This record gives sequence, structure tokens and C-alpha cells, in this order.
Amino acid sequence: SAILKRAVPLFQESELNFCGYTEGDGIYTGDSDVIVCDGMVGNVAIKASEGAWQLIKHCLESEFKRTPVRMLTSALARPSLNGVKRNLDPRNFNGAALLGLRGSVIKSHGSADKQAFETAIRKAVQEVESDIPAQIHTEISNATGVQ
Repeated sequence: SAILKRAVPLFQESELNFCGYTEGDGIYTGDSDVIVCDGMVGNVAIKASEGAWQLIKHCLESEFKRTPVRMLTSALARPSLNGVKRNLDPRNFNGAALLGLRGSVIKSHGSADKQAFETAIRKAVQEVESDIPAQIHTEISNATGVQ
């Protein structure tokens, strides 16, 4: 997009550790701490990730219910599977911070259940307590020289 084409040189000239463009499969590699994109691309990435989680969960549940031996295997693997669930369940990561504002705004998605909404509220409290918008403003001002 035109905005992205104008933003890239600003990132490159700043003191930020700008990695450049990231392919979709690079979102989860850990190579980047922040992925900047427009709202449409971000929404697609989030919804696709949520759908992938639902597919993985469904496949695992189906496979572990196929035979008595697999059910026993499931019981033995439960602690490991619970750890994977904690790390992948989108409800544990709900609540996106809207940047570029003078205050904290956390956006939750419409299909959020009680657990997901609680996660978003906790994120909002942490952001307010840490005064994240002021920190972002200071860091960007320092990196770009723009007040």
C-alpha cells in the first residue's frame, strides 16, 4: 500500500531494530517482536490463526477418541496437551492494543467468551498501569527524532 511504502524508509532510518517485510509464515517464528500491518491484514491473520487452532484442537480430539488405546494415550499425554493448549488457545491472547492514540484502547473480538474477555481486561489493566501509550510515544520520539 502507499502508506506502507512511505513507512518503510522511516523505519529504516530510525534507531528501531527494523527487520523488514515478514511473510505470513514468519509471524510465529519469533524473529520479530512486532508485526506492523493494516487492519484488514491483521484481522485476516488473527482469524486464520484462530481457525488453525480450532482445526488442530478438533483433529487431536478426534484422533484421541478413535480407540481405547488412543484414549489411554490421551490420558497419559494430558499434562503436555494442557501446556500446548495454554500456549495456543487464542482466548489466552485476546485483546489487541490500538496504537497511535493518547490513551489505552484494547479491542476484543466479537466472538470472545468469558475467558477471552477476562484476558482482554487484564491486558487493559496492565497497559494502563504501565502507561504504555506514553512509553511508546517516548520510544518512537527517541528513535525518529519526531516529537
